[in-house]
Order: sequence, then C-alpha cells, then structure tokens
Amino acid sequence: MGHADDTPSSNGRNPTHDKLIKLTMAKRLEAFRRIESDCAHRDHEWLGIATDDSSYWRLDCANGEAYLILIQADSQGTTKTIECSTFRAIGGSDCHKKVPDWR
Repeated sequence: MGHADDTPSSNGRNPTHDKLIKLTMAKRLEAFRRIESDCAHRDHEWLGIATDDSSYWRLDCANGEAYLILIQADSQGTTKTIECSTFRAIGGSDCHKKVPDWR
C-alpha cells in the first residue's frame, strides 16, 4: 500500500487533502473504499497537486483496473473518479505519472 518515497505533501489550500494525508495508510485506504467501492483495493499512490490546488491520487485494484481520483480544493471536498483507461482514451495522461509530468 502506498509508496514510501511518495509521501503526500500539502500546500495548505485543499482542506480535504490535508485531512487525508494525516490519516494512516489503512485509514486512507478505508476512505478511498468509500469513494470507489467497485475496486478491491490493492494499492494507492499520491500523484500530486495541480495548479488549481486539486489533489490527484491513483487507486490500483486487485483485478488490474486503476482509477484516478481528483479531490477538489473546495469546502465540501468534492471528489471525482475516472478509470485510468478511460482517462487515457480521452486524451489524459498516464495515471502512473506525477501531476507535474502531465504534458
């Protein structure tokens, strides 16, 4: 679960992300299960914070699927998910790249 060299950081402008990174890995995984219940979670990785202060995470599932999770920097902590294969198909980046590498 997670990767030691990918420790999430904060810029202080995304309150939900800031709460999430303070959780233990087990509690964080539990939170991700509530966001994407169709995935038997195997691993997760923080991909970074975008220029609009949204936080991006990748969720890897036991069946080989992966999801990109966006946590918006609003007071509700609005989240959006998309399958990584769909994200790539519509012209998005590889879900295994860090946010600054999405060019």
